[in-house]
Amino acid sequence: MRRKLLRAISLTGPAILLPARGLRGETLDASFRPEDFGAVGNAINDDTFALAKCFDAAGAIVRKGGNATIVLANVYAVAATTSIRNINGNLSLIGTQPGAGFKAVGTDDVICVHLSGGRQVGLTWTAELKASRGDRFVPVGSLSGLVPRQNLLLSQPTGYAKDVQRYLNRVVDVSDNGIELEFPLPNDIPGQFSTRFDVIDITGSVKIKNLTFDGTGNSGNSTGLKADFLRAPVVTHVTSRGFDQERGEGQSYLYCYRGSFSGLRDQRSGRSGSTNSIKFYVISNSRIYDVQVQNSKGFAIGLTHCSYCKVKDIASIGAAGRGIKLFSSSANEFSGVRVIDSGKTGLSVTGGSSYNRFEAIETKHNKQAGLWLNGTGNNFNRFMGVQSAQNGTDIQVAATPPLLDQGNLFSEVSRDAKRLAIDPRTRTELRWQR
Repeated sequence: MRRKLLRAISLTGPAILLPARGLRGETLDASFRPEDFGAVGNAINDDTFALAKCFDAAGAIVRKGGNATIVLANVYAVAATTSIRNINGNLSLIGTQPGAGFKAVGTDDVICVHLSGGRQVGLTWTAELKASRGDRFVPVGSLSGLVPRQNLLLSQPTGYAKDVQRYLNRVVDVSDNGIELEFPLPNDIPGQFSTRFDVIDITGSVKIKNLTFDGTGNSGNSTGLKADFLRAPVVTHVTSRGFDQERGEGQSYLYCYRGSFSGLRDQRSGRSGSTNSIKFYVISNSRIYDVQVQNSKGFAIGLTHCSYCKVKDIASIGAAGRGIKLFSSSANEFSGVRVIDSGKTGLSVTGGSSYNRFEAIETKHNKQAGLWLNGTGNNFNRFMGVQSAQNGTDIQVAATPPLLDQGNLFSEVSRDAKRLAIDPRTRTELRWQR
C-alpha cells in the first residue's frame, strides 16, 4: 500500500501540515489561516504583517506548482499592499463567514490583495500584417523565439488619436510563414499600421470566493482586489466599496484567459470619471455574469480590450461618470445590460469596438447619451431589444473623421427612444418595435 508522507513547515507560527500526494515530486496541498500567523481579524488592529507571512507561506507552495488554500473567517485591517506573485499552481482565497475579507486603513496607497500569475515576458516583435476577422493563421513569417502554447498579445493602432486595439490569444503552431492562433481574430487587421506582438506569461490559476473589500478606512489611492496574468481564474461573490481616491478601484482583473467572474458587487468606488469601480482589462474567452455597481464615483464598469467574452446581467446605477464603458473590445456577447442615472453616458461603445452582439438593453435617465457610439471605428455591432428613454440623447452614433461607425444595427428599439443623434454618414440601421 502506497504510504503518505507528512511534512511540516515552521513559519514563525504553528506548523502547517502538508499532506503530500506522492513520493515522486508530485505537488503538495496546504491550507492556511491568517490567525495562525498572528492576525487579529477585528478590522481595527493592523494585520498587514500577519497577512504577509500567511501569503508568503501560501506563495511558496503555489510558486512550486502546488495547491494552497487561504481560509478567511474575519475582516483583516491592511495598511500596506499584500500580494502573492508568480503563481504557478492553484491558489484559493475563500471567505467562510458573511462579510469576511479586508479593510484598507491608514493614508498610504494600498492594494488589499494583489494576486499575479505572470508578466509580460519581454519578447516583442512588430510586423506589417493584413488579416481578416475570423482568421486563425496570421501570415507574419518567422518570429524568432516564439513557440506553441505561449500567450500572445496583438496590438495595432486604430487610426484615431492614440487608440490601440489589443487581442489576447494563444499560439497553437509556429512555421516559417506565420503563426496559428487558438481562436480566430475578433477584428480585421487592415495592414495600414504595424502590428505588435508581445509574449505574455500567464501561468497561475486562482479561486476567489465570498470576500469583501472595504476602502472606507483609507485615504490613499487604494484598491480592493487586483488579479492579473491568470489562467482560468474563478472569481465569485466578491464585494468592494469605498475605494474612491484619485486612482482607487474596487476590483481590477487584468490579462486573464478563460476566466469566470460572477456575483461581483461594488458601491462608491472609482474617482473623478478617470477610474473604474470594477475593471476588466485584456480579458479573453471568459464568462462575466451578474455584475452590479451602485453610486460609482467614476466609471462604474469598464471593459477594455476584451474579446470572445460572454457577458450577462451587468448593471450600473447612479455612476458619476460613465455607467458601462466598452473600449477596443470585439466579438463579445452581451445579454441583459442595464444603465440608470449616470452623470455622463450610459452604455459607451468606443475605441474601435466591433462585432459585438447585445441583447436586452435598458438605458434610462443618463445625463448625456443613453447608448453612445463615439465614431472611432465601432463597426458591425448588433443591438437587439433596446429600451433607451429619458436620457440627454437616447441613441447617438457619431462620425469622427477619418473614422466612421459603420454597419451597426439597432433592432426592436422601443418607441420611447425619441432623442436620436445619428450621423447619416454612418448609415446606421434602426428598426422599431412593432
